[in-house]
Amino acid sequence: MKIKDKLSVQFTLIFAVLLLAVLSSIYYLTESNREQNFYTRLKERAVTAGQIYLAKDNMDSAGFKDVQNKYLHSLPGEDLKIYNNKTVSVFVNLAGEDFPKETIQETRKKKEVFFYDKGRQVAGIYYTDNSGNYTVFVAAKDIYEFRHMHQLLLIMVLLYFISVIIVFFLGQWFSKNALSPINRITGEVKFIQATSLDKRLHTGNGKDEIAELSVTINHLLEH
Repeated sequence: MKIKDKLSVQFTLIFAVLLLAVLSSIYYLTESNREQNFYTRLKERAVTAGQIYLAKDNMDSAGFKDVQNKYLHSLPGEDLKIYNNKTVSVFVNLAGEDFPKETIQETRKKKEVFFYDKGRQVAGIYYTDNSGNYTVFVAAKDIYEFRHMHQLLLIMVLLYFISVIIVFFLGQWFSKNALSPINRITGEVKFIQATSLDKRLHTGNGKDEIAELSVTINHLLEH
């Protein structure tokens, strides 16, 4: 492989690795932010659910109506489960398995937990009420943001390959220009014959490495 091609490949590989690291970091940070924001929404839903189903007696009609309006639109695939202090389900809006007792106990201990369950994000809180203390879980899928993240991933992959291809050809052009003085020297040396040893190589600006190489070859010819 010629030096020109080696330089082009090496330059492209360095760029590809750096670009991959940058794009991966952007995607990771964006996904982390999406995940955290959705957990916040789930926590708010859990608090609102507790107010609706457990604290209705402690609120005036206007306050309760406001809470109901907050909970009016459910999230995609939303599932609500409420457990009392005896770990007995007191409300389930969708059929399904109960959460493990260990998870419920952990929620009581930590006051709030966040985790994934069967592809859904789950927020659990320990809700205190004068009628008793309850553990509330809200699970849902962030479908719309997942679509946005999928589109972002496709765009990043497409831009990554397009950028790498462009950089490869730019590297070819750059390495060709960078090595053109070497090609010039090679051509001049080939032109010098035994009958024309009086000829000398062009030294250019006399300051860079190419000029030093030309001067060295000229000294050799003089000897």
